[in-house]
Amino acid sequence: MNIKLISKIRRGFDRKDLYEPFYLILVVVVFVTFGIYGIFPLIKIIQKKYVLIERVRDYNSLMTQKVSDLSSVEKKHAIYKFALSNLENTFPDKADPQGYLVDFAKAVSSNGYKQEYFQANTDEKNIVNINVLVSGGLKRFPHLVSRIESLYRLTTINDFSFDIKKNLAKGSMKVSIYYIEK
Repeated sequence: MNIKLISKIRRGFDRKDLYEPFYLILVVVVFVTFGIYGIFPLIKIIQKKYVLIERVRDYNSLMTQKVSDLSSVEKKHAIYKFALSNLENTFPDKADPQGYLVDFAKAVSSNGYKQEYFQANTDEKNIVNINVLVSGGLKRFPHLVSRIESLYRLTTINDFSFDIKKNLAKGSMKVSIYYIEK
């Protein structure tokens, strides 16, 4: 019985007129099905993955650059850390002309001068313009200028004039101090 079955199957494969069209239709159906549901979506997925990989590489290079920038900033911070405590005094976050009045009065009085007038105007952004009148001895004049310049605030002396009578000097100054608003 097995021999008869095998011979029938063999005869079926020997007939090209039956199996060639069947296999041709089967191959076409497989290619169409695989093309619609397999190759095109697979190609689109691969393209999207490639774009994603390129973006990740770009982000990785940017992150590497940021890490090197951060290490550079950390090194600079370690170098200048000692000066950061004076930064709040040098660039305060508000105008604070009263605090400057106290500092200025100390600078003036430590050099033997008397502060007679102090007027502060905040007309410009981040700048306080101050008009000051002082009087005192002529000998300490260079020390007064040096002391004003060494105040912890960033200070610009815009106009400086003195009227000297005998050994007494009366001076008028226009000074600008700066601040940073947060």
